[in-house]
Amino acid sequence: MSGVVDDTIEGRAASLFRAMSHPGRVAMLAALVPGEVAAGALGRALGLESSTASHQLAVLRQAGLVRSRRAGSLVLCRLGVPEVALLLEAADEIIATALARNTT
Repeated sequence: MSGVVDDTIEGRAASLFRAMSHPGRVAMLAALVPGEVAAGALGRALGLESSTASHQLAVLRQAGLVRSRRAGSLVLCRLGVPEVALLLEAADEIIATALARNTT
């Protein structure tokens, strides 16, 4: 069934979570929460090789989670869906709650 698009809510949610399933991509999304960042600076700030950063950004762009635009020689990236910030915040809360439960 590869290549088949699952248009159900569950299928779309699974695609969203797949796009966010790499720690580097999650870090990129978190770095974009405050606003637009140059692609090169984003990769450097996260300690990623240029090719790795470019690949991870491409995955996020394909999923619609990141948008980019050219400004002269720079490629500026921003969240494609601002609500991603809420999802990242919710993930932090879920993780903190799970950790607290496991330590008591």
